[in-house]
Amino acid sequence: QQQQQQQVGVEPTGNNSAGGMAAAVQGNSKQQQLQRLAAPCAARPGSDLWLVSAVMSVVDGDCRSPVMLAGLGWSSQLPGAILASQLAALGAAHRNLQDAALAQKLARVVPVLYGALAALPQQELAAAAAVLEGQPTVWVGNGFVPAERVAFKGGLDLSPHLYVLPLELSPFRELLAALGAQEAFSAAQYTTLLQDLSTEAAGQPLAPQQLAQALAVVQAVADVVGASGGGATAGIRAGNVAAAAGGKHMEVLLVPDEKGVLRPAAELAYDDAPWLDAPTAGLEGELRLVHPRVSAPVAEALGVASRRRLMLAASADCLALGLAGAGGAVEAFGQSEALTTRLRHIIQDYPEGPGVLLELVQNADDAGASRACFLLDARQHGTSSLLGPGMAAWQGPALLAFNDAMFSPGDFAAIARIGQDGKMAQPAAIGRFGLGFNAVYHLTDLPSFVSGQHLVLFDPHAKYLPGASAAQPGLRINLSRGGNNLLRQFPDAFSPYMHFGCSMEGPFQGTLFRFPLRSSSTAAASDVKASATTTGQALALLKSLAAVLPQAL
Repeated sequence: QQQQQQQVGVEPTGNNSAGGMAAAVQGNSKQQQLQRLAAPCAARPGSDLWLVSAVMSVVDGDCRSPVMLAGLGWSSQLPGAILASQLAALGAAHRNLQDAALAQKLARVVPVLYGALAALPQQELAAAAAVLEGQPTVWVGNGFVPAERVAFKGGLDLSPHLYVLPLELSPFRELLAALGAQEAFSAAQYTTLLQDLSTEAAGQPLAPQQLAQALAVVQAVADVVGASGGGATAGIRAGNVAAAAGGKHMEVLLVPDEKGVLRPAAELAYDDAPWLDAPTAGLEGELRLVHPRVSAPVAEALGVASRRRLMLAASADCLALGLAGAGGAVEAFGQSEALTTRLRHIIQDYPEGPGVLLELVQNADDAGASRACFLLDARQHGTSSLLGPGMAAWQGPALLAFNDAMFSPGDFAAIARIGQDGKMAQPAAIGRFGLGFNAVYHLTDLPSFVSGQHLVLFDPHAKYLPGASAAQPGLRINLSRGGNNLLRQFPDAFSPYMHFGCSMEGPFQGTLFRFPLRSSSTAAASDVKASATTTGQALALLKSLAAVLPQAL
């Protein structure tokens, strides 16, 4: 029995070991230590060697008599505690097996042990699972690992950290699930794996194989939380990752930086401003970029900040577009009702035609302006250096409206409301700022204006502007704080406003609206209005305004 136990790599059971059924009862002390007798209840026949050798004596030979097997109690089912202890001992002895012959032997006999455990009554199996919790119990071909590090499906080679169950053990899925194996790896497991890789690397760049694993894992984490390029804010995505990771703080989610060093996601940014040469251009302090093989949607899902948003936040003194704790020149700002349906109904009450532009003339009069001008800008502007990639759809032809009055704080609040008639308390106000202004949605889904020190943009769909949400579908940017930095960082975003003396480098002494015309592609995606406005139609609109304006005034 002792020789057999050494062959399977499990320590003999000491005083409970038995040399055989015909053990010598006399002899010297050394012989008595090697050859022992055991009670039948403390021993099992040799056929049960792999099921009990760690905790029971094994008879030197097999008993072939059914009557004797029954009489000695060896035909009954083994208790779950015995089987669990045997599996625990095998796992502890063979975490990482180098002996190929023994590995082949274990590959044949481990299913026998699993089969015996799987046949246990449910209550006894639960007790066995409690004994085995956290211990290496799942055979993965070259050793045993804890069931918590095993999943039934997965397409990545993440050994020696995580393992996919070998196909030959698939008949025991129910048993292994009871021991702690999962259907698929969770975000928490991936997060722990990244922490292990970081510990192994000790702050140095990952080796090529480790880097490949880390990049595959961060993609898998993004898949778990549902990565998409739909413009969700980093803060929202970070919350998803934390929830998927079992409530862990985002600081523990590590992502490779551009040098291959694993760092907390909150310390990194993805480069969505490639037109700027210096990584820290427009920012204070050091900026670490995420590894170039981590795509922008994946980085967004992991809570990695957008470089564009960081540049905006660096000039901000209010909210920071979803970057918790940062102050800056940019704050969420917009019409906070459920906009697209509401706007669709509003423009149904405002017929198309010169009345749309007359609303703007009335608003200028309300503000005390002495001059109002309209301009059709038929150019296509650049799409590289924008506040967000979604804005590229609105860099085409636009209708501009200028007046020489500036917005008051009350005007900012009024224009952000729909259907709340703030002008009723002002008898001299002939327009209905807020409700009447929304007639411009006949032309566009992304109206904006510059007045004083602010650039304001509305995005009712909350999908074109960075940081816009259904609750606050717009941005307000403080130009006096951003100044030359913003213009240098986002030249394509600001160049369309450079008319009527507006330089976008500081406060503008007037108000300039820009209404980029709804194209066929943006009209197809619009929930406000499904028809486009061409430059020809916009020009005809200006001519009709010129015809009716004398009577309107």
